[in-house]
Amino acid sequence: MDENKICIRTIPFFIIGFIIFLTASVLLRNKAYLGGFILGYVIGLVNFANIVKSTNTIFQLRRHAVVIIIIMFLIRLLGYMLGFMLAVKMPSSFHWFGVFIGYFSIKITIYCNTCRIRGR
Repeated sequence: MDENKICIRTIPFFIIGFIIFLTASVLLRNKAYLGGFILGYVIGLVNFANIVKSTNTIFQLRRHAVVIIIIMFLIRLLGYMLGFMLAVKMPSSFHWFGVFIGYFSIKITIYCNTCRIRGR
């Protein structure tokens, strides 16, 4: 799949998630759920771009592929850690559950798109 199509197809999921977490934030009177979802979505997009960039780099530089894979993997882990760290350190702004669901926005989009393609 094309990474640009995947990024475009995450927008409807983001809108649905935004509405759900906005509703939860209003009902629970806590804006942290919405902030956490937005933070998780942004970090998920950054990590997806990192995956695409590392894949292209690995195909170009076959010699040092193992070192590049390890470095890019550690960068992705640091990104995920940053989101949860912000959720733990600033619970009034980011809720960990919103961050967690935001991380999976691209993965859910890829899964739904694959199911749609296989169903044809």
